[in-house]
Parts: sequence; C-alpha cells; structure tokens
Amino acid sequence: YQRRVRGNFYATCNSYALMKQVNQSQPMNSDQLREYWNTFAPSFAAHLTRMTTTNLFCMLGLLQLEKANSILEIGCGAGVGTQLIAKATSPSAQIISTDLSPGMLAIAKENLKGFTNAKFEEADAEKLIYLNESFDRYIANCVLHLVQNPKNMLSEANRVLKKGGIAAFSVWGRKENSPMFTLFKNSIEAVMGPPQVTPVRSNFHLSELKSTRQMILDAGFSQVLAWYHTAPIDVWTAEEMLQKDLASPNRSNEIFSALSQEQKDKVVKTYLETVGKILSDGMAIRSEILILIAMK
Repeated sequence: YQRRVRGNFYATCNSYALMKQVNQSQPMNSDQLREYWNTFAPSFAAHLTRMTTTNLFCMLGLLQLEKANSILEIGCGAGVGTQLIAKATSPSAQIISTDLSPGMLAIAKENLKGFTNAKFEEADAEKLIYLNESFDRYIANCVLHLVQNPKNMLSEANRVLKKGGIAAFSVWGRKENSPMFTLFKNSIEAVMGPPQVTPVRSNFHLSELKSTRQMILDAGFSQVLAWYHTAPIDVWTAEEMLQKDLASPNRSNEIFSALSQEQKDKVVKTYLETVGKILSDGMAIRSEILILIAMK
C-alpha cells in the first residue's frame, strides 16, 4: 500500500513541477494565480474542501446571513461553502459567488445544481466589477493571504459593501500552530537541509492578529472582531495525510520533484514517521486559521 501511495505522490509532485509557478520572492499576480488554481482545481475539490468549510462554520453566526439580501462570496472554490451560505440565507436573497479560476467555477456550478439563489461569476478580488455599495455581506474564506496586494482587496471589499454591512475574512494562522501546512516542507528540510534560495512570500504573512486587524480598519471598516480557530484535518492515518498533502499546491513539491529517487524515498519515510507519531500520540493533524469579521 505504501509503495502505491508513494508512486502516486511522485507523479503528482512531478505534475506540479510542470506548472508555471513563480520562483522569485514576489507573490503571484492575478494571471499567475488564475493559471495556478486552474491546474489545482480538481485536486482541491477532491481532497481539501472539507478543511476550508470548517472555517466558514465559525463565521456564520456573526455574519447574520438571515438578515442579508445580497451576498458576495470571493474565492468560492468548489462551491461547498456556497451551499452553506445558501442554506443560511433567505430564499429571496441574492448570492453572487466568484472565483478567479474558471476551473474552480465549473466545479462549483456542478456542485450547486438545484440552488436557484446562487449565481457564479469570474472575478478578481483586487479589481471587482461591481458598483459601490452593492452588497450587505462579503465573504472571503482563505483568500486574503493569497492575493498579490491584500490592501487592494480590502479596499475593494469596503467599496462594494453597503454601510452597516458585514465582511468576513479568514487567513492562515500562526505557523507554529499549523502542522498541516508545514509537514511536507519540514520533511524535505530534515533530509536535504534548509533551502538555499530566497523563498516566495509565505502564506503565513497575515497571521499576526493585531496587524491584520489594523489593516482591515485602515481600509475603512469601523469595527473588526478577530480570533484564532483550530481546524482539524479529516485523516486517521499517515497515508491519508500524505494523500492530502500531495493534493495541495505546495511549492515544496517543485523541490521534491528534482530530488533523486533515493532522496524522495527518505523524504516520504520521514514524513510518514512524523505524521504517524502525531496521530499515535492522539493528536489530530490541524491548521490554525485567523478569522476576522468586519463591519462597515
């Protein structure tokens, strides 16, 4: 079984190495993100939607969606979160769910057949096409830390939100509390040593609560409530976790694909031993998410 898992792992990592990823120390622009997520869409839909949906559950109470008439969702992904939003709102409410990736939108549309109050559109969170004060709710689950300029995205969120409207954001939390996001990278470095190249901006760059909350206030919001949330990953074995990690758009995959077969075997062995130890100690594999709910 492990031999089969490892074979799939190598093939997946090699496929990601063919993606036109950015190797400078700058975040990806919108065109690069679109291509990146188009390639990643099927794997995300198959393996990772449940993990991100737990974040949205934590947002629903303060969003008070039952009072909303118009909702804008940014980065809808496979549409599983959109289903939760649709079920929590009035049937007469208008939901516009957007994503930068046409591939993601195609999957979301398929998953939302039968939901009549959700409309899907391609949109760039940093350059929205919607008029000022068009929505009374704005939801961006695990998007803000990915865009090239988060301040632009926040400015646009404030612009399209009505006075008194509520916006919800989630970003990666603190690195030390998020083994889900670091296991593969750490396993490579345990075998190969630390990287010798300048890393791309980390997805943890907005993990500090006070500074990210202040950034949202500076964008024009009047009040921001924020907290850290721990999201468990739905795995019971190290092999399951390996399948999740190989489905992620992890930049470490590109490094892994360049290793020799012997080095790859050592990395996977280290990974499986590390995850197995965490699970045998009775700890869930988890990620920390910073949630921020803002009122205009």
